[in-house]
Amino acid sequence: MVIAIIGVLIALLLPAVQAAREAARRMQCSNHLKQMGIGVHNFHDTMNGLPPICLYTTSTANATTDQQRPTFWMLIYPFVEQAALYDKLTSYQTGSSPVVVGFDNVFGNVWWNSLSSEERDGFGSVSFYRCPTRRGSGSQIYYDPTVATDAINCDCDDILAGPLGDYAAVMAWKDNADWWKHDQDAQLDRSVGSFRTAITLNTSKPSAWQCRDTMSWWQDGTSNQFVIGEKHVAEGGVGNVLPTGAEQRRYGDFPYHATGNHRSIGPARPIVKSYVSETSYTAIPLANNKEPTSGGLIHDTTRGGFGSWHPGIANFLIGDGSVRSISTPTGTAILKALAMVNDGVSVNLP
Repeated sequence: MVIAIIGVLIALLLPAVQAAREAARRMQCSNHLKQMGIGVHNFHDTMNGLPPICLYTTSTANATTDQQRPTFWMLIYPFVEQAALYDKLTSYQTGSSPVVVGFDNVFGNVWWNSLSSEERDGFGSVSFYRCPTRRGSGSQIYYDPTVATDAINCDCDDILAGPLGDYAAVMAWKDNADWWKHDQDAQLDRSVGSFRTAITLNTSKPSAWQCRDTMSWWQDGTSNQFVIGEKHVAEGGVGNVLPTGAEQRRYGDFPYHATGNHRSIGPARPIVKSYVSETSYTAIPLANNKEPTSGGLIHDTTRGGFGSWHPGIANFLIGDGSVRSISTPTGTAILKALAMVNDGVSVNLP
């Protein structure tokens, strides 16, 4: 009888304990985004501009060498207490090859493979780039592709190795649905999300760059702008960067440190995929928890942008540095208004 009572009590207490643990993880996730917000603001104050989504890339989708350039996740390292990793980005040496210095490096698989296992662990162990509910903490998390696997399963020009994380810059796109081209200078007129590419001062020397935008780019106001959010990765999709189907590839769990080609997008995700007018646009609703949708796909084009494993909400960094938990049933009109920098629509968040 006593054992039965104890069993009942444990059964009653267990959900409460699990809820308390999830509440703590959710708060930790929110703190991660706040730390990123401090990094973005400190970068802006020091560099006199917003961190670019990435440095120089060409306008040619297949120019993978030029597209393997550092993203804003790398560029804000010094402003989020990761100066040692930033310093490591400035040089590497493969065998007897000379040291390559600065952001003229191509941060593709050759660069990644030149790192020691300890150095890879360092890049893969930035704890605040991952959500504790989804990936937890502790050991490093990164992706090491093999050429054979990529060629057979992906049919892509290149899948980049590198650290995996749970957050992405919020992308909004005008006029057509090719949002994955956000890393190309030729598409600047279509990019109306939080970050855009850097200004390239010398196309033969990508390290010669400057910030394109200040916070005035967020024309609707810093308190009315999504900057970074929790990217959706369905249950079973963590670490899976090789989904089948061309469109699904763009929502894979790709490394975030460098740009890939148009089928391996790491640093950003879309909320608004195409905007023509206030009544004519395509937006992606937030995913609910771990859901795979559309017949069990773990990379779903209709719900592949943002979403968390926290029940019922996804956390977003707002331009003023605050973090808000956005309910997953939130309508796409509200999401669109918060994603676009200049649509003139204000949203009162709870």
